[in-house]
Amino acid sequence: MRRRTFIASATGTAATAVPLVAQRRAVGMSDVARAAGMNALVEADDRQGGHSELERAAAAGRDGVLELQQRNASERVRRAL
Repeated sequence: MRRRTFIASATGTAATAVPLVAQRRAVGMSDVARAAGMNALVEADDRQGGHSELERAAAAGRDGVLELQQRNASERVRRAL
């Protein structure tokens, strides 16, 4: 294999891998707005009482919020979460 061909193919492979790492973006207020669905779950629990479907939805929402808290965010966004 020629050296130029090898270097070009290796560089192309490295450039392809970069966007996969860059997908982990910072958390913004739009993410906080989507996570606000947890408030609706709390209100439903107050009105109807707890049941298994509500419990599963709350656990999934909690996991989503915890995942958001692990990512880069400003102090304002962290307080809102």
